[in-house]
Amino acid sequence: MYELLNWLKATNVITKRDKVITKSGLCYSFETDIRSAFSTFEHSIKTAKMIYNLIEFNGFDYFIGVPETGTVISFYLNLCRYNETLYDFPINYLRASPKIYQKETHSINTILPSVSPNKIVLVEDDVVTGNSLYRSIDRVIDMGLELKGILVLLDREAVVDNRTVRDHITNHYGLSYQSLVNKQNIEDIIITLDKEG
Repeated sequence: MYELLNWLKATNVITKRDKVITKSGLCYSFETDIRSAFSTFEHSIKTAKMIYNLIEFNGFDYFIGVPETGTVISFYLNLCRYNETLYDFPINYLRASPKIYQKETHSINTILPSVSPNKIVLVEDDVVTGNSLYRSIDRVIDMGLELKGILVLLDREAVVDNRTVRDHITNHYGLSYQSLVNKQNIEDIIITLDKEG
């Protein structure tokens, strides 16, 4: 875990910023962008191997990502799982509706294998309110795939409607939920950045 945390810090995945209140009313004094750890092929493989070695799920076929960044992460995790020998594997699935990021609308096209996997782990990069994740869970279930669990890289552990995203997923969907980096880990990195800064 410490190797991953140090790597995320070194690749500027977590950066300090002035306190900001998000549109959901949550307040943060940091910014996260997991794409920094996937900026080159070498960085991507290194990051994915660290993540893959921490995964607790068993009995699944593939990783599928929550668009957009979860898709990139799932691609590299699949490469790690199958020793970089994949020829036909899921890259993404349709977003039920376009999502607006900073006033830009993004929509994803489907690229699925000729034979869909049955058992998957859904990958999300950064969980705040969980809305994208909930929609993706529903979409995967609608596609007839069996979800073996949810893998979250950065979990801010926000409380929305008196519950965390983890609570909602485990109670409402009955799914296993593994987060690799939690709010305390992020705050520890911020404290370290302050001392170094």
